[in-house]
Amino acid sequence: MEKQEYWALYDENLKPLNKLVPRYTPLSKDEYELGVHIWIKTGDKYLIFKRSESKRLFPNYYEMIGGGIDGYDTPLATALREVEEESGLKLKESDLKFMYMGKINQGERGITFPEHTYVYMATIDNLKLEDIRIEEGKNCNPSFKTKEEILKLIKENKFIPVVQYEDKIEKLF
Repeated sequence: MEKQEYWALYDENLKPLNKLVPRYTPLSKDEYELGVHIWIKTGDKYLIFKRSESKRLFPNYYEMIGGGIDGYDTPLATALREVEEESGLKLKESDLKFMYMGKINQGERGITFPEHTYVYMATIDNLKLEDIRIEEGKNCNPSFKTKEEILKLIKENKFIPVVQYEDKIEKLF
């Protein structure tokens, strides 16, 4: 049996609301959960996954590694945990570079859970697909894509909504 995960809630300016709710609880437009996105780069390509068709949100879309911050965990601890859970890769804090903070509002591109997102980058030399372990029922079909290929997937609406990247995408790539 999976343990229940909780979201700590914040306002649009990242001020804590001192409120914990079970994950996927409907939020008001003034409540935000916290999440992390981790991009893993090898050479000039980035590791992405195709989401399982059984995923509750955005089945069969492509995505980077990421997830919600459970309770009052730190963004960095969450990022390290998500990388290991979703890819089997074990990183150290020093492997992750904070890139920027994104925000996605309720209702934007189908988002029902508004989120402040900590975006990290890790560079791993000579990473190969056989180094990746797939998390059962969550992600499948890992692949390496160039910046141009990822931007095309975003434009074609085949990548999870990353509206918070639109004005910062060059910082990422």
